[in-house]
Amino acid sequence: MAIILYARKSVERENSISCETQLEYCRSVIKPDERDEKVITFVDNGFSGGNVNRDGFQNRCLSGSIFPYQQIHVPV
Repeated sequence: MAIILYARKSVERENSISCETQLEYCRSVIKPDERDEKVITFVDNGFSGGNVNRDGFQNRCLSGSIFPYQQIHVPV
């Protein structure tokens, strides 16, 4: 099973948390027994959440048909 990490940085909020910081947090909460799993990351840097035409978001959605996964979302 793969673990999918997805991060998005808003263009609308000046104090939005960076994608790298979000991904670091996600990696830190992966359970010890899951740390050997394949980790796949998708990033949308500088996009509004209302825009679903984001490469990272679209690729994350498509990845479910390729890899069985546990999904971790990061609130922005």
